[in-house]
Amino acid sequence: MAAALGFLMLLSSCTPADEVPASTWPAGVEDALGQRIYCIEGYESTHGLHMYNRSSGAAGYLQWLPSTARQWGVTVGDRTSEWSAAARIAQLGERFFRSQWVPLQRGLC
Repeated sequence: MAAALGFLMLLSSCTPADEVPASTWPAGVEDALGQRIYCIEGYESTHGLHMYNRSSGAAGYLQWLPSTARQWGVTVGDRTSEWSAAARIAQLGERFFRSQWVPLQRGLC
């Protein structure tokens, strides 16, 4: 029950992408893809409030696993670097993009 309550609190703390000006997003992802990445960021790190997951070792705005961050050349904690890599992953197709983040797999973003 506590985990469910924590998840609901996390959901309520996410600001919808349509309420945040795209000009605050990293350059190059100002469209619908930017909205999706912003949504992922909200679920994964509450927009930078929770930058490290002790249980998985994932870190950053989009919660990159160390091996995945290395593979994609991500500087964890650099929002532009993280978003740029996420945009490159999205270019490989929806199926692969969805496989990388749980909020996408659950249809939340």
